[in-house]
Amino acid sequence: MNLIPNPDFERGMGSWEATPGGVTLVQTQAKRFVMLAGERRAAAICSDPVDVVPGAAYRLSVERAVPGDVQVLLLSREETRTTTPDSEFVAWGTPIRVQLTTPAGKRAAVSRVCLEPVGPRLEMSSVRDTLAFIDPGEEYEILVEVENTGSEAVSGAAATLIAPYHDLAEEHRDLVRVPSLAPREAATLAWLISKQHRASAPFEIRLEYGLKTQTLAGTTLRHRPRSPERKTLKSVDGGWQWFTIASRGLRLTAHETDFDYGPMLLTDDKARRDLGIIQRIGRVVHQEGASDLWSRKRRLTAAGIQLAGHNDLAEWEVEIRPEHRLKGILIGLLVTPKRRIADAYLELAPFQTLQPLRERTGGFVVGPPGSAAHLVWSTNARFDLRTRVLSRAGVVVLASGRLPLLPGRTLRAEAVLHRFEGGIIGAEPA
Repeated sequence: MNLIPNPDFERGMGSWEATPGGVTLVQTQAKRFVMLAGERRAAAICSDPVDVVPGAAYRLSVERAVPGDVQVLLLSREETRTTTPDSEFVAWGTPIRVQLTTPAGKRAAVSRVCLEPVGPRLEMSSVRDTLAFIDPGEEYEILVEVENTGSEAVSGAAATLIAPYHDLAEEHRDLVRVPSLAPREAATLAWLISKQHRASAPFEIRLEYGLKTQTLAGTTLRHRPRSPERKTLKSVDGGWQWFTIASRGLRLTAHETDFDYGPMLLTDDKARRDLGIIQRIGRVVHQEGASDLWSRKRRLTAAGIQLAGHNDLAEWEVEIRPEHRLKGILIGLLVTPKRRIADAYLELAPFQTLQPLRERTGGFVVGPPGSAAHLVWSTNARFDLRTRVLSRAGVVVLASGRLPLLPGRTLRAEAVLHRFEGGIIGAEPA
């Protein structure tokens, strides 16, 4: 259902406003379009207001009879945002207007503008387990976040855990019901595991709603991240099967596992306590599933450690080193895809904790009031890379927006995890 009135200009310029110059309606028996041809000034058209649902997702597409540079603005009463001619966005207010502009000296011909709600859509993310936090032999949980990323409320969804190498508690062997979710709402699903029969045990979560099915694969690893093999005051230390990186109190330690270098322990050396674990160095999530960026050691120097890995999707290089200027730890990632995937996103160093987790402006807080660690990710990438704090889930995800994977085109990202130098991020509860 296209929400744009007069989207293909059948009624001429009805329901559209235009700049005084540079806009021409072309109508012939074969075609009909609006020519935007700015000379000394930009040329633009703007739709009438469209009612949308705040928090819901919409898909925008612009058909062009003549190729050219078209810039898109989404206008509301409070805010203006830029987007691309063929993209998705989440509505932040209602109503909105769509403005199409060509810069001065450029030209393009627009034949149709389409704004459609994406409909019912659930997505699973942040699949994880609590195995790294328990003693051997204890029960643990497999968890996943289910979020409504569509434009309609979804009810009646259910999920199943397919786990041939896990013994599930009796009450978790059947379907797990997902509560009704409005757009942008999320729920955490959990399965209690009483026993694992392999050191590394794959599983699959299958989510069904309406006539749609989504799957997400994962693996539990019988490995508990631990402190360095020996006491050390070095910023960079390690051996053949372990390494530790530290800077002014924060320390990251990893040991080699069945998945090369997997989960890493994050500790607060000043307070002498564990904060949580970095689940993995990274992950590429796409429509076909997810690919974890497990990596092997390439070399360890006094400056840091270099890792590398590859699979059928991509090859990658990783650098982890102390960032003394920010009193933090830098994780740098270079991913070079081997095949084209139109729609994917990148997760970098997802953090998980069983301690209280709270979001604060610019970062997050780990631990109870009075003894909490105030942390923040500072990022440097050529694409959008944002911190998402799931307080109830105990997870902090550093993730990109949706982007294409193109063979030979390397994705570069750096992120520094460090303390918030202001002492307190936002107002700390008493």
